[in-house]
Amino acid sequence: MKPNFGKIVFIFTFLFYSSSFSFSQNEVLVSKQFYYESLPILVNLIVGNEKKGEELALDIFEKITNYMFNYSYEGGSYLSNITYKAYRGFVSCDEDLLKILGITLDYYYVTKGAISPTIGSLIELWGFGKNPNVPTKEEVEYALKASSPKNLIIYQGSIRLKSKSTKFYLKPFAIGLALEKVKEKLDEQKVKNAVVTVDTRYSLVLGKKFNSDWVIGVKNPLAMGISEFVHSFSVSDRFVSISSVDEDRFNIDFKNYFSIIDPRTGYPPDSKVVSVVVVGKNGVDSVVLSRVLLKLGDVGGPKFAESRNVAALFVVSEGARFNFIKTKRWVELVDKHTQDKQKKIKTR
Repeated sequence: MKPNFGKIVFIFTFLFYSSSFSFSQNEVLVSKQFYYESLPILVNLIVGNEKKGEELALDIFEKITNYMFNYSYEGGSYLSNITYKAYRGFVSCDEDLLKILGITLDYYYVTKGAISPTIGSLIELWGFGKNPNVPTKEEVEYALKASSPKNLIIYQGSIRLKSKSTKFYLKPFAIGLALEKVKEKLDEQKVKNAVVTVDTRYSLVLGKKFNSDWVIGVKNPLAMGISEFVHSFSVSDRFVSISSVDEDRFNIDFKNYFSIIDPRTGYPPDSKVVSVVVVGKNGVDSVVLSRVLLKLGDVGGPKFAESRNVAALFVVSEGARFNFIKTKRWVELVDKHTQDKQKKIKTR
């Protein structure tokens, strides 16, 4: 079922992640910014026909928001319908849901619980995005039991939920999957140069042929109300996911809380790592990994990322300044790419 968008808001905008470009005579930059539930969705396409590019941009926006809607618990969504049925017995589910569940559960077991697809009850308990509050220890312990993946059974393409208190939380991973579908669409349309970004956190970056590559900015998650960047880098033909401590952030009694909940504790992680950037070949994996690494902290995170050959950047808060931890794969893939592009620009 498709969501009711109400009034779709979009404006023409110059490329958010950009520098100088050289185009062939028949190429144009179509750049649009949409909003869905107050979240910005930026679509930037280099195409041969402006009108078709605008139609494609709108199609991409609808594809992304359909996934965001269907993997929420809004009335009539795919996830709400299948959850209702799964309380009563086994219900078959589509390949998209099975893929998200498979990836998140794989990382749940390999990290001993640092990520889980079934923490919806915990997210609701904290009231993120609606009525934020700090729950009691007893409330967290009860929600932890309801949020255990042990309450989920997957068998031959069907799922069942053993507890009626168990709910999924899949929207971030669904965005990663939506960007994978967008890439398939762009490949079909033979669009080789594009950037599509959701909520400034999740991006699909395509293209290598311009004089200066797309440039991704990493925002300062500790800055309140302003767009301050602490790092930037160039990348091509990859998915980018940024997880940070400003996601649905609220402050109570001078302490910040954010919605990346650790399923092992029921609370947001408390470490020096304030942002993790992951660059990968798959949308869902990149989102899952960025959230896992944030929870594992400045010691366990880099160690795990190195063991999996992940291109990851850790932004670590050290009082009034930031330090950056880069995995070997990040240096090989991202830093080398960025430096090579900068050298080419300087020699022109």
